[in-house]
Amino acid sequence: MVDYLVLGLLLYRPLTMYDIKKAMEKSTNHFFSASFGSLHPALKKLDEKGWVTFTQTLEQGRGKKTYTITESGRGAFLEWLQHDSSTDIVREPSLLKMFFLGHLPQEARSPVLKSYLEEVEKNLQVLKGLLEV
Repeated sequence: MVDYLVLGLLLYRPLTMYDIKKAMEKSTNHFFSASFGSLHPALKKLDEKGWVTFTQTLEQGRGKKTYTITESGRGAFLEWLQHDSSTDIVREPSLLKMFFLGHLPQEARSPVLKSYLEEVEKNLQVLKGLLEV
C-alpha cells in the first residue's frame, strides 16, 4: 500500500523522500502514513519496477534524490485505483480509549474526553483545509 501512496503523491509533482513524508503529514496522515523506514524500501522497489525514476543532486555536501513517476508507474497507479476497494478494519487507538472510558471514575473522564474532542476538532480543521486546496 505504501507503494501506491508514494505513486499517488508523485502524480502531483516530483518529490524527495523527505517531501513525500511531509506531504503525507499534510494529507493522508489521518488515515494512512508511512515511516522513513518503509518509504526507503518502497522507493527502491518502485525504481526497480520502473515506476519511478530519480535524479540525484548534491546540496550542502549531501546527496538528494528527487523522484518522478514514470508513465508505467502512472498506469499501474490508475489501474490500482480502478480496482475494487476492499475495506480494512479501521484501527484508531484513541477510539479504543473512548470505548473503555467508563472504567475511569466520573471525575477523570471529562479531561480525557475534552482532550479527545480538541484533537478531533484540530483534525477537522485540517480536513476542511484540504477542501480549499
